[in-house]
Amino acid sequence: MNWISISVTFLLLQAPSTLQAQQARPQDKASMQGFVVKMGTSEPISKAIATLTQIDGRRETYTFTTASGGQFFFQNLEAGQYRLSVSRNGYVRSEYGARSPNHPGLPMTLVAGQKMMDVLLPMMPAGTIAGRVFDRDGEPLANVNVQALKYSYQEGQRVLNTVQQTRTNDLGEYRLFWLPPGQYFVSATYAGGPGGGRGFVGTVAEAVTGRGGRNGGARAGGPAVTTAGRANTEAQPDEGYIPVYYPGTTEAQSAAPINLPAGIVFSGVDLTIVAVRTLRVWGQVINGVTGQPVRNANIFLMPRGQVGFGPGLFENFRNRNINEQGMFEIRGVVPGSYDLIGTLNDRNNRMSARVPLEIGDSDVQNVSLVISPGFSIPGRLVIEGRPASATNQDISRIRVSLGPRSGILQFAYNSPPATVQPDGTFSLQQVGQDEYRLNVTGMPRNSYVKMARLGAIDVLNAGLRVDRQPNGQLDILVGTDTGAADGTVLNEKQEPAANVAVVIVPDPAHRTRTDLYRTASTDALGHFHVEGIPPGDYKAFAWESVDSGAWQDSEFIRQYEDRGKPVRISENGQASIELRIIPAQM
Repeated sequence: MNWISISVTFLLLQAPSTLQAQQARPQDKASMQGFVVKMGTSEPISKAIATLTQIDGRRETYTFTTASGGQFFFQNLEAGQYRLSVSRNGYVRSEYGARSPNHPGLPMTLVAGQKMMDVLLPMMPAGTIAGRVFDRDGEPLANVNVQALKYSYQEGQRVLNTVQQTRTNDLGEYRLFWLPPGQYFVSATYAGGPGGGRGFVGTVAEAVTGRGGRNGGARAGGPAVTTAGRANTEAQPDEGYIPVYYPGTTEAQSAAPINLPAGIVFSGVDLTIVAVRTLRVWGQVINGVTGQPVRNANIFLMPRGQVGFGPGLFENFRNRNINEQGMFEIRGVVPGSYDLIGTLNDRNNRMSARVPLEIGDSDVQNVSLVISPGFSIPGRLVIEGRPASATNQDISRIRVSLGPRSGILQFAYNSPPATVQPDGTFSLQQVGQDEYRLNVTGMPRNSYVKMARLGAIDVLNAGLRVDRQPNGQLDILVGTDTGAADGTVLNEKQEPAANVAVVIVPDPAHRTRTDLYRTASTDALGHFHVEGIPPGDYKAFAWESVDSGAWQDSEFIRQYEDRGKPVRISENGQASIELRIIPAQM
């Protein structure tokens, strides 16, 4: 019996019996008793920590550690809604009513005096990935950083993230343990030798154009530089180590997935680390306002084309040593396309620069990184049908910001959000040269950005490219004519499907608009309600199990395009939808 059948069958069986409230006086407290068992069996699990959290009322939290019989018990409970979860070493955390591990479950309702009995919480055993790491001569390597990686989705991009890491022992052995079942990738990064451990993973927007820098280098905003300056022929070549992905590639896109079952030790995931020739990037940081060298800037070297927070990212995002003359040197770089980014907080004024670099087979020298203040963009926001006034609280809660279209570099290269004043005006400050998408938060409930323009530029759909001081103001119109959708999800037996993810996806022409997507989950009777949907054409999907945000990835949604149900949302309209569940194995 699998996870889905246990969870759903248990819900349906309990609805008329054990979940039913017993007659009791209103002042009586409720109680709950149940068992934690191994998935697919009746085998009890001891030392499991059951946690009951109230999600309304006093929001109390109760815990109970199971003994050898796997039983848990909660008493003196207030009436209300609760969530029940369980965790234990060696098992995947689970939640009552969840369709798969690490996914949300269903709330439970307790009434006064209710005695809820024989609640079952099945737990799935975690898996392990194990192997060894060797050098080019087949000798085991100790102290190698090994990572388990998984793809997730951020702002429509498929992003590779580290979920667990460890280091090899003296025999070159490693174990990545207590992993939920699923698809993983494995990488190894060795920090031995000069330039070691300097792997790069990241993404940036396209380079902006401008003039070249001094001394044969590159100026912020300048064209791509290929081995700028003279090659350092007198220096001895460096060797270093870059991340290697199983089964033996240095490219994350070419890595082989490991499909890890529950409770299995997936062994033999061995990797070989080989030293490669590495290069250096050096130059000078200049304050674009004073023309003087800068020594307290933050410098990041980011590769293009790779996305995520995988091996080597944070190791390379540390501040580089900059001397009194503003000179810096970055070692351990392999050939490729990069962006050199500099940021500086000078008296609360954020300054930044970015130099695109094409690194070939020799060092890059004399890079001039000119850090300059960002631009200011005035704007005005209007809520449709509501005149701006000094007491318009709906407007004063709104924040407007611009985020890099890549989404990954926001922590290093972003402008602060602007507060909308009661009269609707705002001003974006310290906007650096980049390509941006518009973010508007704090809008009234069930409203959306209907229009955003900077002169002739459709900022809402096309984004905003900033390479000089923009002319005019950013005009934003917030619409309030949203519609709603109600419906039911049925399984393959034409029965209501509980706790299913329902996603409203915009038509293909607007799928880069992350603000247009809407999500909901079905209740215990398979019903769902989605509100605040901007008028337009959509498709509705119902997934039994899906990674959050996957529906914003064009390759993912293409697989299920014919499983979606078209729906049109009219202004202030109401749509009714009946959906068929998309099974987890598809």
